[in-house]
Amino acid sequence: MSSNNIPTQDANQPACESYLIIGGGTPLGESLIKLLLSRRKDANIAILEAHALPPAQAERFPNQVRVFVEDMQSQKRLLAVLESTQPTCIIHTGTLSTTDMMRILYPTPTDPPLSAKNPNPSMAVIKAVCTAQINGTQNLISAMAEFGAQKQRLVYVSSADIVFNGKERPNLCEADAPYLDRCWKEDFEGWAKSEPLVLASSGRNGLTTAAIRPAMSYGRTPQDFRTLARQDGLIHIDNNKRLLDRTFTDNTAHACLLAADRLSPDHRQHASTAGRAFFITDGEARPIWDFTRDVRAAVAHAIPPEPTTLSGATLLAGAGLSSFRFWRSKKKTSEAPKNNVALNYAMCVTRTYDISRAKEVLEYLPVVSYDEGVRLTAEWYLERQLKLCRARQPVAASQTNPPPYAGKEL
Repeated sequence: MSSNNIPTQDANQPACESYLIIGGGTPLGESLIKLLLSRRKDANIAILEAHALPPAQAERFPNQVRVFVEDMQSQKRLLAVLESTQPTCIIHTGTLSTTDMMRILYPTPTDPPLSAKNPNPSMAVIKAVCTAQINGTQNLISAMAEFGAQKQRLVYVSSADIVFNGKERPNLCEADAPYLDRCWKEDFEGWAKSEPLVLASSGRNGLTTAAIRPAMSYGRTPQDFRTLARQDGLIHIDNNKRLLDRTFTDNTAHACLLAADRLSPDHRQHASTAGRAFFITDGEARPIWDFTRDVRAAVAHAIPPEPTTLSGATLLAGAGLSSFRFWRSKKKTSEAPKNNVALNYAMCVTRTYDISRAKEVLEYLPVVSYDEGVRLTAEWYLERQLKLCRARQPVAASQTNPPPYAGKEL
């Protein structure tokens, strides 16, 4: 986040707060911690993660940030964390760190090279992850109810993609975006089922909740790394005239804290915030394939080669044929590939969102522009690679000059 764009604490928000960030080791979690510390240097912050933080990451956090490594599948253990941290506000980033994520964000010289390809888990693995997300969210809500502290606040981060139905619906607003029976991509099912649980719990057991729906998150993420590592953008699907909204990580963190402030019962926007979901974006929709070219150009400081354009109709037909062949082969459902038809179609339609509700209720405005987000993403990638290269430099056996050659001249 740019230093001159760091927002101060809301005037309506009490200074004495205790925050628990679930997924505090993720890129969004790091942005939240940075923003909270910019508001108040002695902020009371705790994070909950599924794995211990890498040493390089732990060093970035001040000693006052407490780290809990727990399993969200245990309501009892979550309750113990709540009793230890006594949070007045919980921000759930929607995910926890994974081993793969930590290897990308904080690599070490001894790590084997990473694959530039996206992980392609089986349907069984995807369903298991979604179930864990849903159960973990339900356990958190139940633990908060059992904890029993009054005026608890919960902000949940999902995704704008949970209500994307594959149709051309530019400038989509929350009122026109009902939940779907099935997401266009299986990876979003966990968020799609968890968000309604969070919003439905608002007003019960002293709990008030809100959900933030960023559109196509980017900024220091594993997906950004793979986009650059595999040189995405050399092939375009369709004519690249459709627009797509994106959301930089720091903008999502900013929106989370705005929502947290307004969930306070004394805030004038409390009633307008509680139990509601909010689309957020960078506010600058761009052609779908521009991001990959823009971030590559920022890294290389060079104009990328002209991409090869493939017809969207051709790819959709190919994806449909592939899915049909798979169905005819009668393979097990658990081994089924992802919905290639939906995935390709998503690259051929406009996906933009109306953020008027966030502007009016949360008073949200992006603190990082699209161009600045691209620059910061490129800067992060280059710094990551430079640190890794320096760490891999061989250590000289001796710092003294070698002895003079004593042999015969040839």
